[in-house]
Amino acid sequence: HRLLRHHLGRLMAFGVRKVFLEVEEGNVSALRLYRRAGFVEAGRREGYYPKAAGKPANALVLRRDLAGHSCELWTMTPPDNGRATAPSLR
Repeated sequence: HRLLRHHLGRLMAFGVRKVFLEVEEGNVSALRLYRRAGFVEAGRREGYYPKAAGKPANALVLRRDLAGHSCELWTMTPPDNGRATAPSLR
């Protein structure tokens, strides 16, 4: 989570206001990381990731608004439901 926080802070320093990314919907560890960092679901891409055998996997499009937040103040602890919608601030 430190690497993600570092790079989001760098993007903020360059004036970036929103970050989007795609993650395979079955990648539980990555989804947990991104949700704890304040990313929220913004869409879905059906069949985005090809699979060697079987049906292609879907991607979730996640968005993180950077405007008005300081990455240095984040804690990476989600609210009780585990689905963070904004960064937790100290």
